[in-house]
Amino acid sequence: MQQLAIRFLGIVPLAAAVLVAPLALSQIETARIQGVVSDSTGAVIPGATVRFVHVDTGQEFNVSTGADGLYRSIPLRIGEYRVEYEADGFKLAVRSGINL
Repeated sequence: MQQLAIRFLGIVPLAAAVLVAPLALSQIETARIQGVVSDSTGAVIPGATVRFVHVDTGQEFNVSTGADGLYRSIPLRIGEYRVEYEADGFKLAVRSGINL
């Protein structure tokens, strides 16, 4: 089995303001993780599954790479994440210790 090569394009911080009372305002901070999944030759892997796991809560969120191998998470809560990459014919790749 081949190994996947993962390249992070970055972590994109987002902020959303939520009205919780008529005169109170609360801010919820989120961020996105994005990158490219490719093989050891640099060829992109379309249709790979990318799983974002919030380490403290165990919550999982999945996306698939596009035809260009790119992926982008949904807005994720601030915290530590483990990202797992899966594709047919490749070993599972895991990247841990990603702090948003």
